Amino acid sequence: MIIKIQNNNSNSKLVPKYSYNDIPLINWTSTENRKTMIQSYSIIMFDPNSVVPNWIHLYAPYINKDFDQLDLSLKYNRSNVIVGMSSNGNIGYQKPAPPYGTHCYIFIVIGLNCKFNKYPKDAKQFIYDIYHNNNVVDINSVIFYYNKENKNNNQAKTHCMTYKINTIQKLYDYFYK
Repeated sequence: MIIKIQNNNSNSKLVPKYSYNDIPLINWTSTENRKTMIQSYSIIMFDPNSVVPNWIHLYAPYINKDFDQLDLSLKYNRSNVIVGMSSNGNIGYQKPAPPYGTHCYIFIVIGLNCKFNKYPKDAKQFIYDIYHNNNVVDINSVIFYYNKENKNNNQAKTHCMTYKINTIQKLYDYFYK
């Protein structure tokens, strides 16, 4: 799976350094043979460096299989996109607002072999369910970083690249190990 993320404010590509005001437009492409097996997509964005580990900024458990992008500045019909609760308890996308230091933001797009009748309220339970039910057909991630003090950007980027997730096992391990 290939994932591209743009800044919807200016339609320019985001650089690895994440800006607070960026509103992401997420695009993805699965290979043709995997597309035939995919029944829906999901997107999760989290910060593994948060004071509260794995802070969820976006949880979208259902995206119609015919979609290949999610524009977080738009509202969608629930028959096409279901957006769940972020860690702050609100429905929808929560912009990053790190209090200090370097924070990594991991966008994960997941191709699933099913559509659920009911979705778990939180992303952690969703990850548990799709891992144990072998629902993942395709998965990949894009990582951005935000360095509050703007110091040691190369070190920040190197640190964040260690969080690359391209298997359901890696995603599961972040939340359960």
